[in-house]
Amino acid sequence: MIKNFSIPDSVTLQINERVFDLHNDFNVYAVSKNFQENVLEVTFASTVEGIKPQERITVTFHEIDALLLSSNALNLAEPDLMEMGYKNPEDFDHDWINRESVSTSEDHLFFRLCGDEFIRLHSKSATARVCSPGKIQ
Repeated sequence: MIKNFSIPDSVTLQINERVFDLHNDFNVYAVSKNFQENVLEVTFASTVEGIKPQERITVTFHEIDALLLSSNALNLAEPDLMEMGYKNPEDFDHDWINRESVSTSEDHLFFRLCGDEFIRLHSKSATARVCSPGKIQ
């Protein structure tokens, strides 16, 4: 997967020089799939005062070739991201995930949500962008 972001550890997303703590400072706001364009978007919204009001991060996955959702992953009743990392395509033991430093471009990206719900996917490319009210970076 070709990406414009990195995952330095299991709870942070880095876009250029900015590092976002998705576990402590953001909630999963929306997950949407466009079947015609084969695109999935995961949007995180800031939850902490002091972070720009309503700042959102959207990660868009293009040309998805693997997608697995747990039964209640889209419920978002408890929208906390617990951790993220990578899984070998043939490894379905979801009790552990790999760091980016030991992953390959073929590995699936894994988002662990509250209640052990998850989103697991692989795509040709992924782009992350930060959106603030009235401004897109």
